[in-house]
Amino acid sequence: HGSSSPFSDYVRELIRRREFNRALALLDKAPKDLDERTRQAYLGIRADLHRQAGARYYDTPDPEELKLAIKAYETIIAEIPTNRPRDVIPFNISIAELAWQAGDTARAKATAEAMLKLIAQPENRESHQLLYILGRLAYEAEAYADATRIYEEAYGYIRGNPGNFPKRREMVEDLVRSACAIGDYAKAAGYADDLLELVRGHEKKRYQIYIDGLKARVKTS
Repeated sequence: HGSSSPFSDYVRELIRRREFNRALALLDKAPKDLDERTRQAYLGIRADLHRQAGARYYDTPDPEELKLAIKAYETIIAEIPTNRPRDVIPFNISIAELAWQAGDTARAKATAEAMLKLIAQPENRESHQLLYILGRLAYEAEAYADATRIYEEAYGYIRGNPGNFPKRREMVEDLVRSACAIGDYAKAAGYADDLLELVRGHEKKRYQIYIDGLKARVKTS
């Protein structure tokens, strides 16, 4: 079995076609006496199913589906031996993201902070994902000074690093906006060119106007 087998490939195909009930029925019928790797793979597929079933166009995700995805990840974590503490990290990152999307901000924050301590490498990709969640939580709570501090620290680790860091553009955009929200236009302008480099296509012109206005404001202040 493992992460790829005719069974798991078929279930993933059903999920891709948004036939969630059929996919779930198949997962429910899967044998219970599986090896750890296969069981973990099936639980991961179950979590992905609920995450995708919870996605709604032009609306916030369905929190009940997201809670079921979290439950699948919790089951994986509960079965990981305690002598492999780092194995829980990717699943807890998913839980932090899902809790944030489900509106459980306390859980998202606590999980992200705990994992950052466990990783203890603030410059790596996993820490970047967690710092983005913490920054976003602060931003959405209108705690713009905290958001600015978190985003500036997080972006400082990857600035100039061309590696594939998720949410890079969103992070820089939130940093610029939160710095503006606390009236620190000089700081916002300092990251404006970074933001412009990350914007693609037809949006670039609109952002250029916004950034030119921001820089003009710094000059006159």
